[in-house]
Order: sequence, then structure tokens, then C-alpha cells
Amino acid sequence: MSQPAVGFGGHPLVSALAAVDDILDGVSGVSLWSLSDGQVASLTAGVARVQARLSAVTLALVAEADGRGVASRVGAASTQVWLRGVTRCAPGAAKAQVTL
Repeated sequence: MSQPAVGFGGHPLVSALAAVDDILDGVSGVSLWSLSDGQVASLTAGVARVQARLSAVTLALVAEADGRGVASRVGAASTQVWLRGVTRCAPGAAKAQVTL
């Protein structure tokens, strides 16, 4: 599992992220050849739904960080710059997330 759960107590989001991370560890690298065409289509749609839900959580966290002024407290020039450092995303992606 990755590090997000360290030091954040019992918040439900911490537990959920740890669980998702563990589940994905269990399926990482599995062969997909045995899936039927219908399963491939269904799973593709399902993953897109989950990605959208994760994006909503991410945007809520970015808004929370922005509202709290986290970036300035850690010495970043802006929330966009802070987000780039935390997520290693492209400048345009960071700007879009902060704007949303």
C-alpha cells in the first residue's frame, strides 16, 4: 500500500483509499485474455465510473487544500504549483483541477 494512510487517524477517506490501493495491488498485472468481449466492455465502463468518482474526491480535496491555504503554508507559490508537486501532473492538468 502507498503512504497516504500514515498519520491521518481514522478518517473514512483514509480507510477507503487504503482498501482501494490494496485491492488494486491484487489485480495489478493480471492477464485479461480470458475475459469475454462483454466483460471487457462492462469492465471498461465500470472503470470509467470509478475514475469519475475518484476525480470527484480528488477535486474536493484540491478545493479543501486551496481553501485552507495549504500551498502557502508549505512554501508553494500557488495551489496549482503545490498540486503539481504532490501529484506530479502536468501544469495544464493542475490548473484545470484547481479551476474546477
